[in-house]
Amino acid sequence: MEDWDPKDGVQNASEAMGLADDWLNIPQLIKPEEIVNPNIDEQSMMTYLSQYPNAKIKPGAPLRPRTSPNKYVNNKKLIGIKV
Repeated sequence: MEDWDPKDGVQNASEAMGLADDWLNIPQLIKPEEIVNPNIDEQSMMTYLSQYPNAKIKPGAPLRPRTSPNKYVNNKKLIGIKV
């Protein structure tokens, strides 16, 4: 969880989904390879993501300070985080 490599989306997704499973009780209904695939079945993705709003963090979860997802590349603002 230290620093995710933007070039390794599958590893990033795998780690994030594992943390969500461990600390939020959100089961991995889809595979990390599927979540980074731009052709993923939309219903599968929505089903997985729909679990997050009601998730409760378990005590002792490894929390990080909130950071802004906004980044700049060549003085152009990019919105969001590449998975």
